[in-house]
Amino acid sequence: IEYKCGDKCISYMKTCDGVNDCDNGEDEGLELDCLRKSNKTCSINNGGCSQKCISSSSTEPSLRCECNIGFSFVFGSISDCEDINECAHSGICSQKCINTKGSYKCDCETGYTLTNHHSCKANEG
Repeated sequence: IEYKCGDKCISYMKTCDGVNDCDNGEDEGLELDCLRKSNKTCSINNGGCSQKCISSSSTEPSLRCECNIGFSFVFGSISDCEDINECAHSGICSQKCINTKGSYKCDCETGYTLTNHHSCKANEG
């Protein structure tokens, strides 16, 4: 059985083997659901997950990866997580937004005070 990747075909045995045989790595990715089909367990190398590894309790062993709060999967990955830049969303802070790993914090310009973790109020006086 052959697997079509791009303008070529590879043996189906080369899919989900940890080696990118297709130029874009599609033979190891989401479409084939490689992690769920593997015999990996969360106890070995965290199942290949960069953050959380969740084992199924069914009779057929499988696992899935999850990202911590404030992180999301890297585009095209089901195992690698990256920080979400909350500051990319306009209006989250009234003046300054500082992205941090897994979160963010708001800050104010000189002469203003942060009132509710998001809004700035002019100092009196």
